[in-house]
Amino acid sequence: MIDLASKGNAFLAVLYNEDKKLLSYGYCLDQDNSLYFYQHTTILEPMYRTYSLGKLLIYSLLKFATTEGYEKFDFMAGASPYKCEWTKEAQVIYEVIGSKNFINYCKYFMMKLRYFLQFNFYTRRFLKFVWYNMEKRIGKI
Repeated sequence: MIDLASKGNAFLAVLYNEDKKLLSYGYCLDQDNSLYFYQHTTILEPMYRTYSLGKLLIYSLLKFATTEGYEKFDFMAGASPYKCEWTKEAQVIYEVIGSKNFINYCKYFMMKLRYFLQFNFYTRRFLKFVWYNMEKRIGKI
């Protein structure tokens, strides 16, 4: 990371309060007019939980990327739920389903269905509504 930063291909984005206390930071890679959000973390103090420091950091980075003229902001690999709050697009990097047989196609379909149900904004909204109403009628599950 230090070598990349010394060549202008990486930087550390930081979020801190007025007392200069470090609240959140993220490693960012810069290549081919694209900004890659590599890794980030936030402090775990309960008093800051309501502020969603990770979201504030990402918002600041998106604003920076827009003003600096980046063409792409890439969350990189992984299907973390926070990524779906910022984009509805995903790009498959690679896919392995094993040998072509009925069982593997079923597994592949179930995996796709799971991610659709888990990360699609409208599906999540509907399932939260259903869950909330079930809790009201049946009691806490």
